[in-house]
Amino acid sequence: MVLQAQKIGGMPILGGNSVEFLGDADIAISRIIADIDGAKTHVHLLFYIFASDATARRVVDAIKRAKARGVTCRVMVDRVGSRPFFWEGE
Repeated sequence: MVLQAQKIGGMPILGGNSVEFLGDADIAISRIIADIDGAKTHVHLLFYIFASDATARRVVDAIKRAKARGVTCRVMVDRVGSRPFFWEGE
């Protein structure tokens, strides 16, 4: 996988990273929130699907807490996959 990622991305893979596959969405979201709560300098999130629901509110609340600590926070969501998020209220 590493060699394929290097070939597709055109850049070498940097060491010091790890991957853990989580098969449960609740556990994955809890881990994301824990990482946001532990962030010291920045939070960069990229989502294909982001909905206006209780789960998203948990993530947004964690981002707000990080921002209040002076952490730079950036969130990018896909306009197609997150369409209900963008269209809510219209």
